[in-house]
Amino acid sequence: MENNKDKIRQLLAYHRGTLAADERRVVDSALQSDSELRDLLALVVELDQAVGTRDDILGDPARKLSTLIIRDFLGRKADPDSRRGVVVFDSSVVPLPDGVRPAAVDTRELRYKLDEAELSLALYPLTMNSYEMVGQISGRPSEEALSVVVKQGRKTQSVAADRHHLFRFARVSGGDCRLSVVRGGDEIAFITIDI
Repeated sequence: MENNKDKIRQLLAYHRGTLAADERRVVDSALQSDSELRDLLALVVELDQAVGTRDDILGDPARKLSTLIIRDFLGRKADPDSRRGVVVFDSSVVPLPDGVRPAAVDTRELRYKLDEAELSLALYPLTMNSYEMVGQISGRPSEEALSVVVKQGRKTQSVAADRHHLFRFARVSGGDCRLSVVRGGDEIAFITIDI
């Protein structure tokens, strides 16, 4: 084992059982005669176990969220004139931190980056397949009159956002949905979401 990086890599491979038999014998021999190397092995084992546990907790949610981000980004890239928003947070794929109690109602929160603004959404379950949707568009001038349109299949709902760009739909169905932000009859941004 020549330098520290090589030592750590070799000890990690030793711990994980991926060393060839002859390399394993060399490490066994070195561990018997070197107490500092044994301490380093103990530290490598502890770190590997901690990272492995953290990866189990965060790895899957990070993969799911990155899949959503990439889907939106590629959809936007495929059409340069697209006004598609890109998801940056979805509470349905991110676990609660340790010590945080879940809410009495299982609310789903989402955040999207739009061209010139951000969109925050909260979905509150009403029944097994319907939700109240509350949202806010931030980063737009307050005097700008905006409305929000939700299209699900053949059903379309529209609501005017207030002066703080807050909006609310009393009931939206579960399933695929296209939400559009409209100014003066023109769509300025949209997102797609599976509610």
